[in-house]
Amino acid sequence: AQVYVFRWIQGDYNGDGLTDIGIFHLKEPTWYFALSTGSIPDVIEKVKNGIGGIYDFEYSNSTKFDNTGEDDIPDLPTNYRVCTKVTLDDGFSNIITKRF
Repeated sequence: AQVYVFRWIQGDYNGDGLTDIGIFHLKEPTWYFALSTGSIPDVIEKVKNGIGGIYDFEYSNSTKFDNTGEDDIPDLPTNYRVCTKVTLDDGFSNIITKRF
């Protein structure tokens, strides 16, 4: 009987912010990927402050930004969801937007 030894490594292989699975065989040069679909888990989208104000948050993938610093070496080991926009509605028709 032949035994195939596969290994799997979690990562964000397509840069969409979801954890995917990379599968490889120790004796084959080919990788296989199981890409995740759906919504991004564990991000805060809206906060109500209890006195009429509402904060809305928007995110982008960190792969959209240069994270190499001055040495041209990436400083982030993997893709992260980062907040790129916060909108505050104070409940009195005043809306403030901050982009990062």
